[in-house]
Order: sequence, then structure tokens, then C-alpha cells
Amino acid sequence: MGRMTYEKRQRERAKRERKEARAARRDERRAKGEAQIEEETFTTEELMAQFQQLNRDHEAGNIDTESFTAQREAIYVQLGVPT
Repeated sequence: MGRMTYEKRQRERAKRERKEARAARRDERRAKGEAQIEEETFTTEELMAQFQQLNRDHEAGNIDTESFTAQREAIYVQLGVPT
């Protein structure tokens, strides 16, 4: 009797782990899709204006260095500038 219960628990645990892995993959795909949607296309002039504003905000202390760097790199990628 004990062996059957153990095997059943093992099967249920394996099934639960597969379900969690599928959910994690689904969440990754969903997040990746949302990130692609968020990437709007801007003109070079708009991107340069964003970059100038970002620099002003950073110099004024409104943005921390980590956020500044991440946003700057995002603008660079959209501009096609190597980082």
C-alpha cells in the first residue's frame, strides 16, 4: 500500500512540475510579446529629443544612474548605435 501511495505522489509531483514549467514558458512568451509591443518606432528626431531629456533628467538628479543607463541603451538600440 505504501509503495503505491509513494508512486502516486511522485507522478502528481512530476505532473505539477510540468504544469509549472509550461506556465513559466507561457509567461516568458507573453512578456516577450509585450516588450515587442512596447517598442514603438520613433523618428531619429524623436529619439534624439528623448535622449536630450534623459540627459537633462539625469543631470538634475531625477533619474538614478542605473535607470539612465538602461534607458540610454534602449535609445541607442533604436537608433542603431552600437553600445
